[in-house]
Amino acid sequence: MKRYLLLVFLLSVAVGVVAQDKLKFSVPVQTDVGAADFRVSRITFDVERSRIDVYLREIDPVTGEFKFDPALPPTAPGKEVRCFYEGAAAMALMTTMNHADFTTVSLYSRIMQQLIADKKIPNAIIQ
Repeated sequence: MKRYLLLVFLLSVAVGVVAQDKLKFSVPVQTDVGAADFRVSRITFDVERSRIDVYLREIDPVTGEFKFDPALPPTAPGKEVRCFYEGAAAMALMTTMNHADFTTVSLYSRIMQQLIADKKIPNAIIQ
């Protein structure tokens, strides 16, 4: 168990530094008519509860930096899309990700590919 937690931590740190993959929604998401560019902001693998939570946060299409919503306090993040897997589907995906080779495709890209394949984020492409 300790080894698995260490692996998840190391992947989170390593991928957070180098990953710049983003999603482009062909139809802007419902949370904001203009929100079309998103990047993974957080992934939680909860083995004990058999759940994966993925948070996609709106980014500036030019700079790639996370956007902040001017209607909210200055520390509030931009628009967010949340997706999740539960039960057997979550455990199967965790097992797949635990054994995946991330030398050519990042963890973020793999997660986004899976979200698109499972229609959890329709009308999106990875850029």
